[in-house]
Amino acid sequence: DCDDGDAALNLDDVDGDGFDTCDGDCDDEDAALNLADEDGDGVDTCDGDCDDLDPDSFPGNAEECEDGLDNDCDGSADDLDDECAPVIDELTGGCTCGTGAAARARGAGVALAMVAGLLWLGLRRKRN
Repeated sequence: DCDDGDAALNLDDVDGDGFDTCDGDCDDEDAALNLADEDGDGVDTCDGDCDDLDPDSFPGNAEECEDGLDNDCDGSADDLDDECAPVIDELTGGCTCGTGAAARARGAGVALAMVAGLLWLGLRRKRN
């Protein structure tokens, strides 16, 4: 027993995962939740690693769109993840190529180029 004042902290490894509550096992009733970092990504299942056999899947990782995996462990993969959702171009109403933040940045660049082009045409017409 590692804490006589807390019966929940003990040396029993109830779920057989090799960790007890004195070690810091977050759920000694579920062997899938433990302190082992099987994939070496620095995050264990007690800290939210959703796939402890894949070093490219852990909380805080960037979502890799179109790989079919939940890389950031937010519960959504690829087209269901907000980071990969197609973006509607507000100026044209069309869908920008690509996804997420990169597409929004590209869409803003396209809109800026269109505005600059229209201004240039307006100035050119005034000269003629």
